[in-house]
Amino acid sequence: MLVLYAPGSQRPGQSSVLERPLLISREEGEGGARFVLDDSEVSRRHADLSSEGEDWVLVDEGSHNGSFVNGERVRRVRLAAGDVIRVGQHVLLLQHLDLAASQRLARRRLPDSPLVGDGPAIKAVDEQLSACAKQGGPVLVLGESGTGKELVAQQLHALSGRQGKLVPVNCTALGEQVADSELFGHVKGAFSGALRTTMGLFGEARGGTLLLDELGDMPLELQAKLLRTLETGEVRRVGSATPEHVDTRVVAATHVDLEAAVEAGTFRGDLWARLQRHVIRLPPLRERREDVLPIARHVLQGLRSRHTVTSDAAEALLAHDWPYNVRELRNVIESACEQARGRRAIDLEHLPEALVERLAARMDAPATLPVGRPPESAQELRALLAQHGGNVAKLAELLGKDRKQIYRWCERFGVDPGERP
Repeated sequence: MLVLYAPGSQRPGQSSVLERPLLISREEGEGGARFVLDDSEVSRRHADLSSEGEDWVLVDEGSHNGSFVNGERVRRVRLAAGDVIRVGQHVLLLQHLDLAASQRLARRRLPDSPLVGDGPAIKAVDEQLSACAKQGGPVLVLGESGTGKELVAQQLHALSGRQGKLVPVNCTALGEQVADSELFGHVKGAFSGALRTTMGLFGEARGGTLLLDELGDMPLELQAKLLRTLETGEVRRVGSATPEHVDTRVVAATHVDLEAAVEAGTFRGDLWARLQRHVIRLPPLRERREDVLPIARHVLQGLRSRHTVTSDAAEALLAHDWPYNVRELRNVIESACEQARGRRAIDLEHLPEALVERLAARMDAPATLPVGRPPESAQELRALLAQHGGNVAKLAELLGKDRKQIYRWCERFGVDPGERP
């Protein structure tokens, strides 16, 4: 169980290996092991975690603020790997880990790695990169759209020590009629319009790396010529009868299931077999949720933004499945940063509806705020006002505050105390 978001000045990262039943609580105590969270919105007996066979079950112990799994309020639920759990202001993640592998990777991150995150999945990618970067032969990078395949190619080239350039080419954009010439070059007069001899992309990447992005979209005829080049290390320019040796390393990347493409007859089985020497699989973002918030912070830093993220927004970001992966997350954070201009934190109102709707059950839950703690977001303040019919005096009395303080909060978050939900 990993803490991904914690309120105030606490640092996320606290974890507990679930080997025996645990009580989620805000304080230490007798009567069994506890997973203690310093959070005034967590009850003394908030929720129990216990095992049933190979599974773990969460049971809410009648907590004041409730327990939520993937945005839904729960009383008792069987947990699965990747479940996002909200208790109080804390957001937790249940992971299934190979402890031996995790300990081996505990301190490993490649220097200057362009892949953001510190979870075991991305560390395993780093390990694969280190293992094959300086070796020969092609590398196949597999992963869904937006997972960072081109970044992996850049890192492979940087670690390889090769002196030539990294030359990227999108196989989808290769013109079918001239793809042969674009890849392998041509001699002057080889066809109409061939006014000079060209070396092609393989020649341009001589001594370096050629990235064949979206290899799964390459035409079958071109696949056969690529296979011949990989096996012989030679290219034959269009119009030439003499092959030429090229010292070019190929990194091929695709989101296509190549094994299924072989069965469907759209990808050559012999080329698929040739590319099996080094295979790096990039996990989708939904399988490494522990990296979502670090990536969001990295994007904000790149924008030179001082925005933080509220606990509600953090929960929404973590619970989303991210079908378009890091690319989608980057776009969401950039947009949220623009919408939150003038605010100190990104909140639910700044996120797309698709992310917020998963938290509908949580937003419908009764709003509470411990005496002395100010609201962290506009959403939280609106919920408190709505619960008390917009009565500022009543809310101030409940929180032990002067009415002027309530109005100051409303001004800070841009909330109209008289608005009706």
